[in-house]
Amino acid sequence: MNFPKHWAFADYDGASEGPFACWGWSDLSLEDAEAVARQRSQGVMTRVLGGDRPESYLYGNKPVREEVLEKFYNEEGTLEAAITLNSYGCQILNTAKLMFVDVDLEDESSAIANISSSVGNWFGLSQKNPREEKEKAALERLHDLISSNPHFGVRAYRTKAGLRYLFTHAEYAPAADATQQLMSLLDTDPLYQRLCLAQQSFRARLNPKPWRCGMKALRASYPYVNQIEQNRIRRWQSRHQEASEPFASCEFIHHDGTTSSPPALAKLIKLHDQHTRATSGL
Repeated sequence: MNFPKHWAFADYDGASEGPFACWGWSDLSLEDAEAVARQRSQGVMTRVLGGDRPESYLYGNKPVREEVLEKFYNEEGTLEAAITLNSYGCQILNTAKLMFVDVDLEDESSAIANISSSVGNWFGLSQKNPREEKEKAALERLHDLISSNPHFGVRAYRTKAGLRYLFTHAEYAPAADATQQLMSLLDTDPLYQRLCLAQQSFRARLNPKPWRCGMKALRASYPYVNQIEQNRIRRWQSRHQEASEPFASCEFIHHDGTTSSPPALAKLIKLHDQHTRATSGL
């Protein structure tokens, strides 16, 4: 897992087009983080002036710049998991060996098709729901995988935009070839897959997105500039927690395959289900 101790924002003013700025990170010192930031800024400048789009360089190939709220260690003192606060205010469970897989099922066209299906049902016209059809196909693909690997165990959850799979039978390394192959086989969101590689961990959102429970997103940039900013964020978190009470973040569907889990994973599975309220019926 990769949670740098130091972050710094610095620019590289090496072109007539103006300075290019990036975040840098380091476990050594703030000065080292600044040096990394300048180096990365120079790299972005080179790519932009060469005609590349900077998004591909800036996203998914660096650690996530988030505040660590809580850490979980094993008996040997190794960091096994951490809960972080992302930029729009949600708590994220980061795990070193408990694999989460996110599968997106909705896009703009499917959302429109879902509305059309609902309207058709109002008028007594039987139409297939595209979201339900995609979910059924995805779960069948998961079941086929488990049937071919009877030692596998997976908990499946329904999210707002798709499915979440939680592999319960064994530990996985985010960067391992076998892990990446499994993710690709199950049509994992490619951005999520890249993020797992950069962060050297798996990620799962624990509480509802603020705009889904009547709140505006938090606007926060870590590291925070001062104590006043941190106090503002803590007040926002308190309001978000209250607004989230009527909602779950995901819904448990079923457990497919073997139900046995290593003790370390079992604890994190329980933590995930408690925080997401996956079995609450909300």
